[in-house]
Amino acid sequence: MYRETKIAMAKYDHTVIYFNNGLHGWHLNVEQYGKGLRKYVKFLKSQKAKNAILVFALTTPYPSNKPGEKMAPRNLEVLNRNGIARKIMKEYDIPVIDLYGLVEPELDKYSKSKGDVHYNQKGIELMSDYISNKMVKLFEEHNKSSK
Repeated sequence: MYRETKIAMAKYDHTVIYFNNGLHGWHLNVEQYGKGLRKYVKFLKSQKAKNAILVFALTTPYPSNKPGEKMAPRNLEVLNRNGIARKIMKEYDIPVIDLYGLVEPELDKYSKSKGDVHYNQKGIELMSDYISNKMVKLFEEHNKSSK
């Protein structure tokens, strides 16, 4: 992961680096997850193009495929990890885009199907618009504070 990130970062002068962990790394416990995320943030901060804005996205919910149950038990891990991520991003003054809070209230409406962690066209458009709007605001704020 670090090698690939270094390669991508070396080729371009980034304005924004938008990152998250998504629904990966289930083999890690909470402590390992936090330690790994903190290490990656330090790596990004040491490698990033000067003046690049780092932005982190919270992981989306882990829905249940069982009738009458909204979230799978694994969603508790998502919530714990999102909490850890919020804390780490606050320490490093990295803005957070809350995709979990965006889609959770109407998860069934935006999921491809019951229990699917992927999103239908409405969900993709919702998140895309939300991310775009947040990024524009962050970029505008960054430019104002840089002057």
